[in-house]
Amino acid sequence: MVVVCERALPLRTHGHQSPVSLSMGTPVQFGDVVKAIEICCWIRENCFVKTNSADIRYLAFKQDVSRLEDRLTQLQRVFERASTEIDDPDIYLRQETNNRLKVESVELVGDFKATLTECRQLLQKHIKFDGKKASILDSAFWGLSTQAQVVELRNRIQFHTQKIYLIIEPVQLGLIVDIAGNVNEILELLRNHIGLASEPLPPLPSFLECRFRNALRRNSPTQNTDSDYIPLKEGFNALYEHYRHSMPSSELDAQTVDQYLSLLKAHWLVEALTRSKSFRDTRPGSLYRRMIAQVEQRISRQYARQDIIRYSEKELAGLNDAAFAIWPEKKVVLLPPLTEPKGREEKLIALSLSEQPGYRKQDLIFFRVKDKILRLVLSNTFENPSLPVEQLEKTINLDHDGLVPWYTISPSSPTRRIEITDGKGAGGKVYELKDRTDAFHFQQAFVGYEVASYSDKVVCNFTVATGKFSLPEHLDGFGETQLWQWPMPPDGVNNNATSPSASETTYLHSTSSETTHTAATMIATGLDPTIVSVLQDQDRASVVAKLPPPPLLVAFTKKGSSYTMWNLEIEGLKVVEERPDSKRTVIEWHGPRRKNFVVRKLSVDKCQLGKWDLAAFALPRHPHYNDKLIIKKVMCKYIALDFNSVSERDRFNRHLKFAQHLWDKQVKNLEAATRAAKILSYKPSITASSDSRFASPSRASTFTPCSPTRSSTLVSPSPTRSSTLVSSSPPRLGSLSLTCVFENPFAKESMT
Repeated sequence: MVVVCERALPLRTHGHQSPVSLSMGTPVQFGDVVKAIEICCWIRENCFVKTNSADIRYLAFKQDVSRLEDRLTQLQRVFERASTEIDDPDIYLRQETNNRLKVESVELVGDFKATLTECRQLLQKHIKFDGKKASILDSAFWGLSTQAQVVELRNRIQFHTQKIYLIIEPVQLGLIVDIAGNVNEILELLRNHIGLASEPLPPLPSFLECRFRNALRRNSPTQNTDSDYIPLKEGFNALYEHYRHSMPSSELDAQTVDQYLSLLKAHWLVEALTRSKSFRDTRPGSLYRRMIAQVEQRISRQYARQDIIRYSEKELAGLNDAAFAIWPEKKVVLLPPLTEPKGREEKLIALSLSEQPGYRKQDLIFFRVKDKILRLVLSNTFENPSLPVEQLEKTINLDHDGLVPWYTISPSSPTRRIEITDGKGAGGKVYELKDRTDAFHFQQAFVGYEVASYSDKVVCNFTVATGKFSLPEHLDGFGETQLWQWPMPPDGVNNNATSPSASETTYLHSTSSETTHTAATMIATGLDPTIVSVLQDQDRASVVAKLPPPPLLVAFTKKGSSYTMWNLEIEGLKVVEERPDSKRTVIEWHGPRRKNFVVRKLSVDKCQLGKWDLAAFALPRHPHYNDKLIIKKVMCKYIALDFNSVSERDRFNRHLKFAQHLWDKQVKNLEAATRAAKILSYKPSITASSDSRFASPSRASTFTPCSPTRSSTLVSPSPTRSSTLVSSSPPRLGSLSLTCVFENPFAKESMT
């Protein structure tokens, strides 16, 4: 069996050592073999090792967050218990002491709220792995874009958790209560006046004082003229970080020179902190004093270890200045710009807004996050060159947020206004676009359809059946019409949503599947590749046939204070012949069974224009689409459209007929693929040959009939699988299709 993979994984990772990409422009050298091995190792570790799969890493990270939650809950309970033990007759002093202890504890633990907020965002973003097995591609994407952030967050969680332990220990022993503060004050007096003191730490090498003091001034978190001043909160964080780094990973690991130097730095910081004014200003019972004393005791125990390696002055002096750093290096996390896709987002469109005072340029960029979630980025470049570029983002939920096409009812406006309404009631945002093409692309990001043709300043008259014995009702209005077509991919691009794209498919060839693949290929030969395609699987080849959504005629009309959107499928409609000099087009039903056809309309009054939502007609279907109180279905007898000129009428008629022609052609392609697969299923003796119509393997094909208006999978024979009927949402809108227009005659006439 030969495996041919047509897509190579990106080689750049974030926060991990990644293999270097191989140069394609130079001859292969031996060094390239080493790089290739690194690439293979990276793929194996991140994609195929079970413990590194995305779902396992997700659950491990979730458990770390849960442990921090448990520790915080434990800390809360301990403080509640300690607050009841503070014995002070003055209730106000008791409350003040309790509050002071809580404030100090929160400062010592660190900004755990920010850590947990980032954790929650990451867990929500990848919630699909909660109980779901990750694929190889999922694990690869996790290794490339997520694992570095997870490692950084897990380190922060562990840092918070360990410091909580340091706080809980004295609280549980009763040393944090008011009596403990008094005892500490007495001990402080005894140490000063009687000479009672704990076992001192060993003296530091003399040359280190200068190195550490110089390092103290570098990257200091605060600015202070006093060289002996150390901010208490940041100083304790640095102290504990150096102490933590000084401990070997396990008892079997030998102590390194860096770990020994970290122990010396922690030792020096204990002494420097106790001399600092910030430490002297704390009360005798301060939690900071307790914590520093605890770390001092632990440092003393580290010195007392028998296996400690005391590196010589020469070995320590040979280290560079970076090794002596006191303050942790400030990590600058370079987040990707908002104008670039995040993870698996799909970039849809980029538009420029019309000129506005104070701005040199304003750009809009749409990204698809999920089927019904978009991310909109507004990039503002100001006329003042000293001001930085401002980037604002907004998340759009297509089921809740709306789209009001103001430009369709104000044709005389120099700009094309379009508004996004907020489903949560926060108010809408109006965007001034340069021209209609930008407006069409803007609305395409919401509804999925592209505008293939339009006509403005049209009088629309809909003759609606009202009842069996009633006269029809005439509903008219002035506005514009649009022909909507589902985007057709460029040549060679398969827009099939049920199968992976060729660049992401791994083909598995074996003796048994070669014949099946040939048969499936012969079925699809000569058919529209955007409708019929071949999907090769491990033990079968499938012919996947899928129709896009049908083309639509959409009208936007205004009459008095009433605004209406009209939406109907053009399949089965015909244009009634009119006089050559007439500006009117009449459309009626041409089907064999019924005289009336369905038209959906959404009408609002002028005071409710915020609910004139074009997104209600979007695909995938909007919740309002089948709400009879919002979108009403009327049975229409015919439609009369009065244009500005005869040429406008003729242009509309040509485009309508051509759109119907394209749709009929797509339906016939689906039917042809269905017939070919059906013939194969009834002729098991036919083998793969040079038959120009179709080919069949040595075994009978299986076939599942389907409606021509639905997608279907026509499967050639397989020894282990049977065919399936697939009915799913329309093909997703791709970024490549946004600039596509129909073939002639649409391409010959500008939309603007």
